[in-house]
Amino acid sequence: ALAAGLTPLEFGGDFGGSIRIPAAFCGVYGHKSSETALPKSGHFPGPNRPNPVVAMAVQGPLARRPEDLELALDVTAGPEVGEDVAWQITLPPARHERLADFRVAILPPVTWVPVDAEILSALDGLATKLGRAGAKVQEIQPEVFDDLKAYYKLYRSIMWSYESYGCSKGEIRNQAERFRATGDEFRVAQARGLEASVGDYIQFFGEREAYRKAYRAFFRDWDVLLGPANIVNAFPHTDDGTLEVNGRNVEYELQFVYATLANLSGHPSTAFPVGLTRAGLPIGLQAIGPYLEDRTPIRFASLVARKSGGFQRPPGYDES
Repeated sequence: ALAAGLTPLEFGGDFGGSIRIPAAFCGVYGHKSSETALPKSGHFPGPNRPNPVVAMAVQGPLARRPEDLELALDVTAGPEVGEDVAWQITLPPARHERLADFRVAILPPVTWVPVDAEILSALDGLATKLGRAGAKVQEIQPEVFDDLKAYYKLYRSIMWSYESYGCSKGEIRNQAERFRATGDEFRVAQARGLEASVGDYIQFFGEREAYRKAYRAFFRDWDVLLGPANIVNAFPHTDDGTLEVNGRNVEYELQFVYATLANLSGHPSTAFPVGLTRAGLPIGLQAIGPYLEDRTPIRFASLVARKSGGFQRPPGYDES
């Protein structure tokens, strides 16, 4: 609807890329806000109450222009209307106003997660343009990402602990058994989350804080972490549990690995377009920023638009 010009602005929920992946597929901008920056009521899973005990899942805006993302944040950031009136949030300004001043970390390839060659080519091309613009550009990541499988398994455990909400003990046990029977390490992590006790849940969040601490240290030296928004571009609807990436079939759920780099830790991330595939499909990347510094990745995306062309109107639609 955004790409077609039917609406200028929308909001979505992002638990594992559900704002950024569709934005990348459609060639528009999508911002996963910092955890706690926007109200959570209306988001699911979890109770439809102002302060459900649900982390990682946030709401955020989608638009055709990055400047509209920032406007949407200005309107919506803060506590629930009529709730928690004793606090307020003031998001700091973007760290920089020129591309030349940005320190851009490029996420190294994840060896066990194949990515479409045209996405990687677009990432390499943008890195080159950023360097020519004067930005500091280096392939680097937080040290704890050396074992990214552990990060992703923790995400899957926490996510599936929420999936147990409202389920009977029998349903939880049966589902967990099915996950373990696959022998897949990520589905085993899901089973762990489904059957988690309150003590396990607290332990999950202790492990999560180690990643948040590593990100805090990382963003003292870097302004954004740049990487793919997804492992593929838009694909036909499928129910077979796999996706084709560079001619080979891979597990469908691997497409969430890159998105969750901002979900588990609660960091802001802006998906933005960087051109089209040979077949004419949009290609999107994401810029992850420091916690509660949402304006920094949004401003970065705005400056990149001047180099990559930004949103391109789909053929057959009048500009609006």
